[in-house]
Amino acid sequence: MKKSEQLVKKSILMLFVLVLACLSSSVFAQEQKTITLSAEQYQILKQTIQEQDKTLNTLENNLNRQQNRQQERNKQLQQLNKQLNKSKAEMTKTMQTLQNANESLEQADNLLRKQAVSLRILTEQIKREQHKKAVIKRQRDMYAVLALLAVGGAVIK
Repeated sequence: MKKSEQLVKKSILMLFVLVLACLSSSVFAQEQKTITLSAEQYQILKQTIQEQDKTLNTLENNLNRQQNRQQERNKQLQQLNKQLNKSKAEMTKTMQTLQNANESLEQADNLLRKQAVSLRILTEQIKREQHKKAVIKRQRDMYAVLALLAVGGAVIK
């Protein structure tokens, strides 16, 4: 792409220098000179000018196409930049959501740990109460047996 642009610039510069040289000799010269060319030389000069004109047109067309492509690429780049910025914004939002979710998970984990401790304490209390209840029942049953034995012993005596 740069080579063709440089080629176009060089061709335009060469054409400009050629035209300037032709004009300078006719404009700046105090006396006009007449150049005589043979028909063959005139045809060669004419053909050379036509070829240079074709080359210049081709180079201009190439330059225009490349400029159009560059404009299209710039538009695509702008669209990609917009998409990138949108994606960055969405990613930032997602990261914030993930951070909030992580904090919520940490809070839930802490709450579960506290509940596990409370459950363990409550389970121990229930076991102690069941043990006390069992001891009280055994004592009651023993007192009932002793009372029956005492009543039975009193009845027998």
